[in-house]
Amino acid sequence: MRAPLALAVVIAGIALAACGGGSSSSETADDEYAPQVRAILSAFIAAGSAGLEQQGSPKGVRAAGVRLIALGAVGDEAAEDLRALTPPPSARAAHDQLIGAFADYSSEVSQVGGAISFSGLSLGQAQA
Repeated sequence: MRAPLALAVVIAGIALAACGGGSSSSETADDEYAPQVRAILSAFIAAGSAGLEQQGSPKGVRAAGVRLIALGAVGDEAAEDLRALTPPPSARAAHDQLIGAFADYSSEVSQVGGAISFSGLSLGQAQA
């Protein structure tokens, strides 16, 4: 995964989660929406971190690829959870961008993982 994409996902998530209401009727929607987004982002971070910690260092190229595919699935789950939310009008564009960022992350990470897993390279060949 490219670092700028990861950073964009985190920044967009923080911005969305921090969106607050004013004195308008959308305040209630904003107050309900922000904690839901924070929970999804927290679950994404926790699941990704847990997957990395449980598996330790990859024991070869194929294992690294499998791990990347699993991380892509975590991103897919976050995107699906976000799609299930109805953002307030003030957060709609940012919400759609966050879903797109998770979808892009998942696609890129899964593609790289698939290419590594099924390349047939040994660890020594990959390091050469």
